[in-house]
Amino acid sequence: MNRGTDQADDEKNHANDHANDHANDGARDDAPDDATMDGATMPRILLVEDEPVSAAFLRDAIAACPAHVASAETAAEALRLARERPFDLWLIDAHLPDGRGADVLARLRAEGRDTPALAHTAETAKAVLDALIDAGFEEVLIKPLGVAALQGAIRRFVPSAARAAHGSLADANDSDDNAGPERPTGGKFPVFDDATALRALNGRREHIAAMRGMWSAELPQQAQRIASALRDDDAAVLRAELHKLLASTGFVGALRLQAAARELQAAPNAERARRRFDGAMADTLSALRDQASSE
Repeated sequence: MNRGTDQADDEKNHANDHANDHANDGARDDAPDDATMDGATMPRILLVEDEPVSAAFLRDAIAACPAHVASAETAAEALRLARERPFDLWLIDAHLPDGRGADVLARLRAEGRDTPALAHTAETAKAVLDALIDAGFEEVLIKPLGVAALQGAIRRFVPSAARAAHGSLADANDSDDNAGPERPTGGKFPVFDDATALRALNGRREHIAAMRGMWSAELPQQAQRIASALRDDDAAVLRAELHKLLASTGFVGALRLQAAARELQAAPNAERARRRFDGAMADTLSALRDQASSE
């Protein structure tokens, strides 16, 4: 990056503070019920996401709609917030530390609550996505999400979000926004691809370093948890950790690790998949150390 060191540090500290709000406070709901913007009532959206980097990014993107965001990290927190006050939309992670997003929705529907609900997940298997639709979600959003795709989905289901924006947001082009980078026909993916991160961050290049800084603080511990799950044949922990990893790799453009994680997710017992994942993780951690030492 060509910006000064002080500015880069400020951006990283701001992003870390934002993620720490989620980690330390759990559920957050600071917005008043009747806030308006230029005479238009701003919609209220419940975001349920337990991965700190994803939560920080999604919260900022939703707030920019504009909309008020209440956030929860667990199924229990989501149920409490949804029962306490009305929302215009629920955006629920399919996999949570204490349950499934589909089960959260089922309990709320059983109580007679009919708020529109969208699921978000890093899963791409058709059977998984179909099951979420069958569970009652209006739409399933695939992570990593770009800003335009997320805001476009919100405006489709919350008309007041579009009115509050006064037409200032361009129509989202979901196919372009979610299109992945051109895939090589052979060899490895790059460790980091800034174009992928820029698509996810809506072209805000100055945020790439901050997001990678947040991610690099968590990645070594996550690598240890995945290694332990593989060693102990703990399929549940492995599945949960790979899901979290895939939810965040797109925001930082970590293509090599993302591809290896998807391969391991599909074939966790395959020696080839494990070797590729170990190599991709080592390459990624090494690249992050090199970036940190050059700052």
